[in-house]
Amino acid sequence: MPENNNIEKMLTYGKISYSNWADYTWKNELLEQQQNVLLYLEEIIKDVSTEYNPYHLFERSFSLCSFSMRRLIECRLLTDNLINSNLDVWKIPAANSKSFREKFRDTTGGNIFENYNMSGRQKIQTRPNDIVSKFLHASTLAVISGSKHLPDGILVASDWQEKNSLFHFTSEEFESLVSRFLDDRIKFSSEQLDPVSGKVTSKRE
Repeated sequence: MPENNNIEKMLTYGKISYSNWADYTWKNELLEQQQNVLLYLEEIIKDVSTEYNPYHLFERSFSLCSFSMRRLIECRLLTDNLINSNLDVWKIPAANSKSFREKFRDTTGGNIFENYNMSGRQKIQTRPNDIVSKFLHASTLAVISGSKHLPDGILVASDWQEKNSLFHFTSEEFESLVSRFLDDRIKFSSEQLDPVSGKVTSKRE
């Protein structure tokens, strides 16, 4: 009888359902939004006449790309090799951080020629999580075209990055970056629970 009472009591708490994290949902979204980013970027650069504002859709697609990449990282849906690797990015340094002029918050760009050295860019390497964090928190998201010093492409910086530098990506470089996430495949995974600390460690290869 006591056992039946325990079962009845447990049933009052309801049912909890869950599953494993899946990569295909976020990779499908990432692929779709990557294609949209490149489409709207081309429309902006070529000044194509559209019935919509390509800047608005470009910002939306870029943000959804960033969020999809973040979920792949946070849910451990990428190999340890990719997560711990250094990826190529290009940055444009600030002209002078002490004289940085903050842009208006209702725009995705502003004062760029005053704030940054737009005569060139530098190639650096950094971890995927650092790149994606800056993408997600972008306060500057603009497009450069027609420059004699820089190729056409995307300018992006987070709110805590913008006083020091901008990221710059051509369409090919952005596509290549996203492809590193899309093409990454986990062939072996394991989880271990430390009975002493209670912490779970995992491996993704």
